[in-house]
Amino acid sequence: SRSITKMHQTPEGKLVAVTLEPSLETHISESIQHTDQGDFLALPPDMAHRLINALAKELEKFSRIQTQPTILCSPEIRMHLKKFIDRFLPGISVLSFNEILNKVQVQSLSTVEISSAD
Repeated sequence: SRSITKMHQTPEGKLVAVTLEPSLETHISESIQHTDQGDFLALPPDMAHRLINALAKELEKFSRIQTQPTILCSPEIRMHLKKFIDRFLPGISVLSFNEILNKVQVQSLSTVEISSAD
């Protein structure tokens, strides 16, 4: 049970979010390796670099308006994406769509695309 802090909401009570383009979600999902020691995200180095750059660029836009968005993604990649992001951009909230209560209005302000990370 997660609580959404006021910092992540607009004055109207909407959750401010950034989403990932579907092909990026798919690529991340396909990069999850399953081993006897557990699952882990194994993004190719160039993809990892481009993803972090794209996220940092998007999040920088929000810092100018003093808002910290939540990254919304599919439940399958949430845990792996959170661990990955925490290594480079600590403190960013990552939630899956099914963790958001129905009564919470989501305001998606942008979509992170791999191509925007070049």
